[in-house]
Amino acid sequence: MTSTKIDPSRFFEIKEGFPRFLKFLRPLVHWFIEKSVTVSRKIDDKRRYRSAERYFSAYSKLYDIPTVYFEKRVERKERLFGKRINPYFVILCVYNEKKEILVIEEEDYSEWRLDVDTSKPEREFTAGEPSLPGNYLQQHENILECVNRLAENRTGMRVDMVHPLCFAENMFFDDEERIVQKGIVFLAQARKEFDVNRNTTFEWVGNESRIPEEMYMGNRRILRLALEKVKERYFVPTTDIDSQRTARFRHRLHEKTISKVVFHFSSRKIRERIMEILGQKIVTRDIPITILDASCGYDRFLIELASSYASALTIGNDISWQALSHLALHDPEEKVILTNHDINSLPFERGCQFDVVICKNTLHHLHPSEVKGVINRLVDIGRMVIIVEVDDPRRSSMAARLWNYYYANILKDSGTSFLTAKGFETLIMGQLDDDRTVSFSMLSTIKGRYMFAVIEKE
Repeated sequence: MTSTKIDPSRFFEIKEGFPRFLKFLRPLVHWFIEKSVTVSRKIDDKRRYRSAERYFSAYSKLYDIPTVYFEKRVERKERLFGKRINPYFVILCVYNEKKEILVIEEEDYSEWRLDVDTSKPEREFTAGEPSLPGNYLQQHENILECVNRLAENRTGMRVDMVHPLCFAENMFFDDEERIVQKGIVFLAQARKEFDVNRNTTFEWVGNESRIPEEMYMGNRRILRLALEKVKERYFVPTTDIDSQRTARFRHRLHEKTISKVVFHFSSRKIRERIMEILGQKIVTRDIPITILDASCGYDRFLIELASSYASALTIGNDISWQALSHLALHDPEEKVILTNHDINSLPFERGCQFDVVICKNTLHHLHPSEVKGVINRLVDIGRMVIIVEVDDPRRSSMAARLWNYYYANILKDSGTSFLTAKGFETLIMGQLDDDRTVSFSMLSTIKGRYMFAVIEKE
């Protein structure tokens, strides 16, 4: 990573005729400016490191994933270069419909290589090795932003279903010092449209026999692990994902205009009801709790929830990577950890338990055969599960039918498997064990009636 060196002299130039007795201030001003720039960079570095550390800590709790280690003895100049860059990085394993992994080869990518001769004014680069797209976190950048930058700049692709594959730890050492850099490796589903950087040589690797003999750092072991894991994955249908992408402008217009107008008559009521339920069930807000919104979309309610309660861990999950990236823009303090999984196959570690699991307006997007499995999974990982679902608008008021038409035809919402109040209660009751209790309630809004089910362990 390169940075621009600020020349303090340009801030303080002694003009002709400037009083000589004040010239002694010039070194002092230079020192003050350099100190200010150094402190500013350190503050920014702490923010970046804290962001990365939160994701490392959260992922270690949520997923049972391995760590791939790499060690290399380096020359002093390489060690000094390594000390100047961010100690956290991201690697992206992009796979296509054939379950092949993208491998690239670049000859002049300075931001990722450690074999840069920093002693020369004009840097020279060695020939590139086959590698997986990867880079260090840059200034003012979090984990999601780094993934998006890699996808756009290093592969030219759009990605979805971005799952953590493993941790990576690189150690560089000489006779004087050891430098440790930590990374998160993601497995990501490629979209149909892609345009790999024309300055990059690339290849799709589908089996171990095609893995290059020499790869950059620990990429060969990571690639082998990715090929094993991708065999277990299915290429997720993109109907719901693409609805937000193809109607992106309409979604943004809806969010900026119509959503704000009707917010107080619908979404706000739902939020207040959820907060009311939590207020009744949680004795104090000072006790840290863990929260999962299993299908959060770009709804900012989860950020509000994380601010209202002493949250030990707040997870926002959604099938749309684009929706999560949009939500992250409204969470500068990164109170919410975002994960990109299909609700049908939440891969959280066995035994992982959340104090509160929320599932809003999701069941009608699922195939009827999938609903029972999703409810079972939510109940399995949550001590208290709050399920919110709209009553079948096709059998409801005229206003509800109009809103359903608007969502289906204007915003291209694909959900059609609506439930009636009776069907909703029957479905929930059929999935409960003896150690669970459930309470139902209804809420009328401008968009129709919403059904609430609160499932708790006795």
